[in-house]
Amino acid sequence: MIKKTWLLFLILSLALGFSWTANARLIVIGTATYNGAGANNSKGALGGGGPGASGSGESRQDAAGTYNLIYEDDQGLVWLDFSNGGGIWPIQIKWAAGLNEPEVLTCKFNPGVSVIWEGDWRLPKAVDGPRYFGYDGRTNTAGYNIRTDEMGHLFYTTLGNKAGVDSEGNRVTGNGLRNTGPFKNLRSSTYWTGNEYLHYEGVWCWSFNMSSGLLNTLALQEEGFSALAVRPARVSGI
Repeated sequence: MIKKTWLLFLILSLALGFSWTANARLIVIGTATYNGAGANNSKGALGGGGPGASGSGESRQDAAGTYNLIYEDDQGLVWLDFSNGGGIWPIQIKWAAGLNEPEVLTCKFNPGVSVIWEGDWRLPKAVDGPRYFGYDGRTNTAGYNIRTDEMGHLFYTTLGNKAGVDSEGNRVTGNGLRNTGPFKNLRSSTYWTGNEYLHYEGVWCWSFNMSSGLLNTLALQEEGFSALAVRPARVSGI
Protein backbone atom coordinates (compact mmCIF):
# COMPACT_ATOMS: atom_id res chain seq x y z
CA MET A 1 0.00 0.00 0.00
CA ILE A 2 2.83 2.38 0.90
CA LYS A 3 4.63 1.52 -2.32
CA LYS A 4 1.52 2.25 -4.41
CA THR A 5 0.95 5.53 -2.58
CA TRP A 6 4.55 6.61 -3.19
CA LEU A 7 4.30 5.66 -6.86
CA LEU A 8 1.10 7.70 -7.22
CA PHE A 9 2.79 10.67 -5.53
CA LEU A 10 5.77 10.40 -7.90
CA ILE A 11 3.55 10.28 -10.98
CA LEU A 12 1.55 13.27 -9.76
CA SER A 13 4.71 15.24 -9.00
CA LEU A 14 6.11 14.56 -12.47
CA ALA A 15 2.82 15.55 -14.07
CA LEU A 16 2.69 18.81 -12.12
CA GLY A 17 6.32 19.54 -12.92
CA PHE A 18 5.71 18.94 -16.61
CA SER A 19 2.65 21.15 -16.52
CA TRP A 20 4.60 23.99 -14.86
CA THR A 21 7.38 23.76 -17.43
CA ALA A 22 4.93 23.65 -20.32
CA ASN A 23 3.25 26.83 -19.08
CA ALA A 24 6.49 28.84 -19.16
CA ARG A 25 6.37 29.48 -22.90
CA LEU A 26 7.23 32.29 -25.29
CA ILE A 27 5.10 32.32 -28.42
CA VAL A 28 5.23 34.70 -31.38
CA ILE A 29 1.58 35.70 -31.80
CA GLY A 30 1.99 38.31 -34.54
CA THR A 31 3.78 41.52 -35.41
CA ALA A 32 3.56 45.21 -34.62
CA THR A 33 4.41 47.96 -37.07
CA TYR A 34 6.03 50.85 -35.22
CA ASN A 35 6.05 54.25 -36.90
CA GLY A 36 8.94 55.58 -34.80
CA ALA A 37 6.86 58.25 -33.07
CA GLY A 38 6.15 58.79 -29.38
CA ALA A 39 9.22 59.88 -27.45
CA ASN A 40 11.32 59.21 -30.56
CA ASN A 41 9.65 61.87 -32.71
CA SER A 42 11.24 65.13 -33.80
CA LYS A 43 10.31 66.78 -30.48
CA GLY A 44 11.57 63.92 -28.35
CA ALA A 45 14.88 63.68 -26.56
CA LEU A 46 15.54 60.01 -27.29
CA GLY A 47 17.18 58.40 -30.29
CA GLY A 48 15.55 55.61 -32.28
CA GLY A 49 17.54 52.86 -30.64
CA GLY A 50 16.55 50.02 -32.95
CA PRO A 51 18.50 46.76 -33.22
CA GLY A 52 22.19 47.46 -32.79
CA ALA A 53 21.70 51.16 -32.09
CA SER A 54 23.86 52.79 -29.47
CA GLY A 55 21.17 55.06 -28.08
CA SER A 56 23.19 58.22 -28.51
CA GLY A 57 20.29 60.46 -27.50
CA GLU A 58 19.75 62.01 -30.94
CA SER A 59 16.17 62.66 -32.09
CA ARG A 60 15.45 60.43 -35.05
CA GLN A 61 12.82 58.05 -36.39
CA ASP A 62 14.91 55.29 -37.96
CA ALA A 63 13.53 52.81 -35.41
CA ALA A 64 10.34 52.58 -37.48
CA GLY A 65 9.71 49.04 -38.65
CA THR A 66 7.91 45.78 -37.96
CA TYR A 67 8.71 43.76 -34.83
CA ASN A 68 7.44 40.51 -33.36
CA LEU A 69 4.88 40.35 -30.57
CA ILE A 70 5.88 37.62 -28.11
CA TYR A 71 3.44 36.20 -25.57
CA GLU A 72 4.79 34.90 -22.25
CA ASP A 73 1.91 32.76 -21.07
CA ASP A 74 2.77 32.19 -17.41
CA GLN A 75 3.02 35.94 -16.77
CA GLY A 76 0.19 36.86 -19.12
CA LEU A 77 2.37 39.41 -20.90
CA VAL A 78 2.95 40.41 -24.51
CA TRP A 79 6.48 41.68 -25.16
CA LEU A 80 7.33 43.96 -28.07
CA ASP A 81 10.57 42.56 -29.52
CA PHE A 82 12.22 45.96 -29.76
CA SER A 83 14.92 47.51 -27.58
CA ASN A 84 14.61 51.28 -27.41
CA GLY A 85 17.94 53.09 -27.33
CA GLY A 86 19.64 54.40 -24.21
CA GLY A 87 17.89 57.18 -22.34
CA ILE A 88 17.15 58.43 -18.84
CA TRP A 89 14.16 56.86 -17.05
CA PRO A 90 11.60 59.67 -17.57
CA ILE A 91 12.20 59.59 -21.32
CA GLN A 92 11.83 55.81 -21.48
CA ILE A 93 8.59 56.03 -19.47
CA LYS A 94 7.37 58.59 -22.00
CA TRP A 95 8.41 56.35 -24.90
CA ALA A 96 6.50 53.32 -23.59
CA ALA A 97 3.39 55.41 -22.87
CA GLY A 98 3.63 56.85 -26.38
CA LEU A 99 3.08 53.40 -27.87
CA ASN A 100 -0.55 53.67 -26.75
CA GLU A 101 -1.16 56.73 -28.91
CA PRO A 102 -3.28 56.21 -32.06
CA GLU A 103 -1.37 54.83 -35.07
CA VAL A 104 1.99 54.71 -33.29
CA LEU A 105 1.90 50.91 -33.03
CA THR A 106 -0.29 48.79 -35.31
CA CYS A 107 -0.66 45.14 -34.24
CA LYS A 108 -1.39 42.27 -36.62
CA PHE A 109 -2.01 38.89 -35.03
CA ASN A 110 -1.44 35.45 -36.51
CA PRO A 111 -4.49 33.64 -37.96
CA GLY A 112 -6.70 32.21 -35.21
CA VAL A 113 -5.04 34.23 -32.43
CA SER A 114 -7.34 36.31 -30.23
CA VAL A 115 -5.98 38.96 -27.85
CA ILE A 116 -7.85 40.77 -25.09
CA TRP A 117 -5.68 43.58 -23.74
CA GLU A 118 -5.78 44.02 -19.97
CA GLY A 119 -3.71 47.17 -19.72
CA ASP A 120 -1.59 49.60 -21.70
CA TRP A 121 1.94 49.34 -23.08
CA ARG A 122 4.42 50.13 -20.31
CA LEU A 123 7.88 49.29 -19.00
CA PRO A 124 8.17 45.95 -17.15
CA LYS A 125 7.33 46.00 -13.46
CA ALA A 126 9.60 45.38 -10.49
CA VAL A 127 8.56 44.79 -6.88
CA ASP A 128 9.49 47.87 -4.88
CA GLY A 129 10.56 47.69 -1.25
CA PRO A 130 13.56 48.23 1.04
CA ARG A 131 16.78 47.46 -0.82
CA TYR A 132 18.67 44.41 0.48
CA PHE A 133 21.50 43.33 -1.80
CA GLY A 134 22.26 39.62 -2.04
CA TYR A 135 22.57 36.53 -4.16
CA ASP A 136 20.05 33.82 -3.27
CA GLY A 137 16.97 35.43 -4.87
CA ARG A 138 14.85 34.85 -1.77
CA THR A 139 16.13 37.04 1.06
CA ASN A 140 17.47 39.81 -1.19
CA THR A 141 15.40 42.47 -2.96
CA ALA A 142 18.33 43.65 -5.07
CA GLY A 143 21.16 41.66 -6.61
CA TYR A 144 21.05 38.30 -8.35
CA ASN A 145 18.73 35.31 -8.91
CA ILE A 146 15.57 37.36 -8.25
CA ARG A 147 12.53 36.21 -10.21
CA THR A 148 9.79 38.41 -8.72
CA ASP A 149 10.19 41.24 -11.25
CA GLU A 150 8.88 40.74 -14.79
CA MET A 151 12.27 40.91 -16.51
CA GLY A 152 13.88 38.67 -13.89
CA HIS A 153 11.13 36.10 -14.44
CA LEU A 154 11.69 36.30 -18.20
CA PHE A 155 15.49 36.04 -17.86
CA TYR A 156 15.66 33.23 -15.29
CA THR A 157 12.43 31.24 -15.35
CA THR A 158 11.20 31.45 -18.93
CA LEU A 159 14.46 31.75 -20.86
CA GLY A 160 16.48 29.66 -18.40
CA ASN A 161 19.51 31.96 -18.17
CA LYS A 162 22.02 32.02 -15.31
CA ALA A 163 23.16 34.90 -13.13
CA GLY A 164 26.78 35.99 -13.01
CA VAL A 165 27.01 34.51 -9.50
CA ASP A 166 25.28 31.67 -7.66
CA SER A 167 23.29 31.89 -4.41
CA GLU A 168 26.55 32.01 -2.40
CA GLY A 169 28.09 34.80 -4.47
CA ASN A 170 30.48 32.55 -6.41
CA ARG A 171 31.12 33.14 -10.10
CA VAL A 172 29.08 31.01 -12.52
CA THR A 173 30.25 29.81 -15.92
CA GLY A 174 27.87 29.94 -18.84
CA ASN A 175 26.05 32.92 -17.38
CA GLY A 176 24.38 35.87 -19.04
CA LEU A 177 21.90 36.26 -21.88
CA ARG A 178 22.73 33.03 -23.70
CA ASN A 179 19.14 31.96 -24.29
CA THR A 180 16.94 34.50 -26.05
CA GLY A 181 14.16 32.22 -27.30
CA PRO A 182 12.18 33.88 -30.13
CA PHE A 183 13.51 37.36 -29.28
CA LYS A 184 15.64 38.90 -32.03
CA ASN A 185 16.30 42.28 -30.44
CA LEU A 186 16.91 41.47 -26.78
CA ARG A 187 20.34 42.79 -25.85
CA SER A 188 22.92 42.06 -23.16
CA SER A 189 22.50 45.50 -21.64
CA THR A 190 20.75 47.25 -18.77
CA TYR A 191 17.02 47.96 -19.06
CA TRP A 192 14.84 50.26 -17.00
CA THR A 193 11.84 48.88 -15.14
CA GLY A 194 8.72 51.00 -14.70
CA ASN A 195 9.20 51.40 -10.94
CA GLU A 196 10.94 54.09 -8.97
CA TYR A 197 12.65 53.19 -5.72
CA LEU A 198 10.11 54.82 -3.43
CA HIS A 199 12.59 55.30 -0.57
CA TYR A 200 14.30 57.79 -2.90
CA GLU A 201 11.46 58.73 -5.24
CA GLY A 202 12.56 61.00 -8.05
CA VAL A 203 16.18 59.95 -7.53
CA TRP A 204 16.50 56.18 -8.02
CA CYS A 205 14.75 53.59 -10.17
CA TRP A 206 14.88 49.80 -10.43
CA SER A 207 16.74 48.37 -13.41
CA PHE A 208 17.61 44.90 -14.74
CA ASN A 209 20.90 43.94 -16.37
CA MET A 210 20.42 41.29 -19.07
CA SER A 211 24.14 40.54 -19.24
CA SER A 212 24.41 39.41 -15.61
CA GLY A 213 20.87 38.98 -14.24
CA LEU A 214 21.35 41.88 -11.81
CA LEU A 215 18.33 43.72 -10.38
CA ASN A 216 19.51 47.04 -8.99
CA THR A 217 18.62 50.67 -8.24
CA LEU A 218 20.19 53.39 -10.38
CA ALA A 219 19.97 57.16 -10.76
CA LEU A 220 16.95 57.72 -12.97
CA GLN A 221 17.87 61.22 -14.15
CA GLU A 222 21.56 60.54 -14.79
CA GLU A 223 21.87 57.07 -16.30
CA GLY A 224 20.92 56.25 -19.91
CA PHE A 225 19.66 52.69 -20.41
CA SER A 226 17.52 50.68 -22.82
CA ALA A 227 13.80 49.97 -22.58
CA LEU A 228 11.45 47.11 -23.40
CA ALA A 229 7.71 47.56 -23.76
CA VAL A 230 5.27 45.01 -22.38
CA ARG A 231 1.48 44.78 -22.20
CA PRO A 232 -0.74 42.48 -20.09
CA ALA A 233 -3.17 40.42 -22.12
CA ARG A 234 -5.26 37.27 -22.36
CA VAL A 235 -4.34 35.33 -25.48
CA SER A 236 -6.18 32.36 -27.00
CA GLY A 237 -5.89 30.36 -30.20
CA ILE A 238 -2.20 29.55 -29.81
